[in-house]
Amino acid sequence: MADDEKKESQTPPDGAAGVPAGGGGGKLVGLVLPAVLAGLAAFGGAKLGGGGGGAAAGHGAEATGHDEKKMPGFTVELKAFVLMVTDEVTKENKPLKLSLAIELEKLAKKEEFEPFVPRVRDTVNEYIRSLSYQEIMNPRTKERMTEDLLERIHKLGGESAKRVLVQEMVTQ
Repeated sequence: MADDEKKESQTPPDGAAGVPAGGGGGKLVGLVLPAVLAGLAAFGGAKLGGGGGGAAAGHGAEATGHDEKKMPGFTVELKAFVLMVTDEVTKENKPLKLSLAIELEKLAKKEEFEPFVPRVRDTVNEYIRSLSYQEIMNPRTKERMTEDLLERIHKLGGESAKRVLVQEMVTQ
């Protein structure tokens, strides 16, 4: 009888020691449930903190200074322009490869701007051909150039354009 009492005291009753009655199904829950909860916590923390690690990590909107109102809208990338520009000193034509993108207002839709792309390409061609090689190579010209192009795009009817971005400008 003492041996029977010893065996009963060493053997845990059903459901004790992490093994539920009915088999080893609890092991799967014991592995999956913490992973699911960790994933939910990470997702919730990213949502609450503005993404990237949560507010507790110092990555919230207040910590980074991001203002949703200042976030850019869609960007329409234009096919690269390959033009010849005249060097006023040597009177030679030099090749220029120019890649531009048009950043739209935050609430603007890309689909509404796309009909203007052929007109935009035409006005960019016309404007760049009016510049000399020296003007294009002058670092101070870039800002004036993008402002002039934006003004021309607005005149074409593309009022949703917010900014002209120079992605690439290569010449020889």
